[in-house]
Amino acid sequence: MKQTIKTVEIAVVASRAAELEKYLAHRGVFEPCEADLPAGFETASSAEELSETESELASVERLLTVLSGIGTKEKSGIAGLFASPEPVDDSRLCVDEASLADALNACRSLDRAEELQTKMLRARTSAEQLEPWLRLDASPDREMPDGAVLIVGSIAARYPEEEINRRIAVIEPSLEEFELRTIYNGDNLTCIAAVCLKGRENVLENALRQLGFSRFTPPETGTPSEVRDKYLSRADELDAEITRLESEVA
Repeated sequence: MKQTIKTVEIAVVASRAAELEKYLAHRGVFEPCEADLPAGFETASSAEELSETESELASVERLLTVLSGIGTKEKSGIAGLFASPEPVDDSRLCVDEASLADALNACRSLDRAEELQTKMLRARTSAEQLEPWLRLDASPDREMPDGAVLIVGSIAARYPEEEINRRIAVIEPSLEEFELRTIYNGDNLTCIAAVCLKGRENVLENALRQLGFSRFTPPETGTPSEVRDKYLSRADELDAEITRLESEVA
């Protein structure tokens, strides 16, 4: 008996497409093929466009959450949409298109504020992590003159400067021409800077590694103090933008 194969077009949210395809294939009724998108649909052409779409979807989902409690006691402005629910007679419920647009814009502002909040906290954390290095008045990747090499890093323990020099002398007795200074000495952290002759830096670093030494990799070019100030300035700018966005919802 001749069977007619029917072709159907299914539009589905991208995050659920694989799940739907697996289900239909399991039922033995589906064979995927290329098809033109229905009117009003388009494929994201880049990761940036996809990210924007996901961000917009998040704003809409927030709006739906807000609207689920929109039957509340009357309050003025957008703030009323975010008020604690106080049920009222449904006959008094009326939300016009302009209010919905304002609410969606408010949701976008809140989503953007949350995104910037994460960036601000990251900038402040990066600034705090540079605190132990503030006494270092040179960039860790600075090139030294006269054939010298600068080595900057930390040991995850508390070591007096004299003890570090003593241990290096035991590990590498032949290593004499170097100078080491402690930048920071805390309970579980010792930050150091050392200068030695070019060609002997591997010997010095290998000796330090036996004490638990690891190189300090600067997050940006500049002295630790300069980089920390950049992070703090960036955090202040983000904080101001967050305040502005939140004021649009108030």
